[in-house]
Amino acid sequence: MMSFISYDEFIKQIENCKKCELYLSRTKPVVGEGNLNSKFVLIGEAPGKNEDIYGRPFVGRAGKVLNRALDEIKVDRINVYITNVVKCRPPKNRKPKTNEVLSCLHYLIFQLMYINPLKIVLLGSTAVKYLYDESFPYKKIPKEKKISEIRGKLGNFKAYDRTFQTYATYHPAMILRNPRLYEVFKEDLDMYLKS
Repeated sequence: MMSFISYDEFIKQIENCKKCELYLSRTKPVVGEGNLNSKFVLIGEAPGKNEDIYGRPFVGRAGKVLNRALDEIKVDRINVYITNVVKCRPPKNRKPKTNEVLSCLHYLIFQLMYINPLKIVLLGSTAVKYLYDESFPYKKIPKEKKISEIRGKLGNFKAYDRTFQTYATYHPAMILRNPRLYEVFKEDLDMYLKS
């Protein structure tokens, strides 16, 4: 496990990271944003095109879906912390490769240890695969899990000596492809972020 003097030093580590090939094509790494004292952390997959340009999570079309849902359930985005499993955009918005996730996961674990949230909301299959009912360090690479089968159920992510409550829901980009899931997505956020 890594330790840093400050969160600013942690950010510098990510800005200078070359642990996988994603740094070669990134414009800006996307560390995350929000309240570092929040009880809630939302974790997506990876930065997209707009996130790569601005260095902020969920600022593109999927971000608009997330913002709309948060507004409708009366949760201010600045009161939660939002980040991704990997901090650099995969080329052509492809799913991150296992080695990319594993190269970046220690950054996410540092964030979780630093923030110490009450609940972690996993947005989409990549976050769910690596963080829902898993223990780090991994004994083997986690398997895919079906969000439709586990949403609404408490999971745990154990990182070293800490255990975090995890909840799964759809990624906002999935809502763009299947708008019928919007109400389910919003209900999940309302349940996970209010209780």
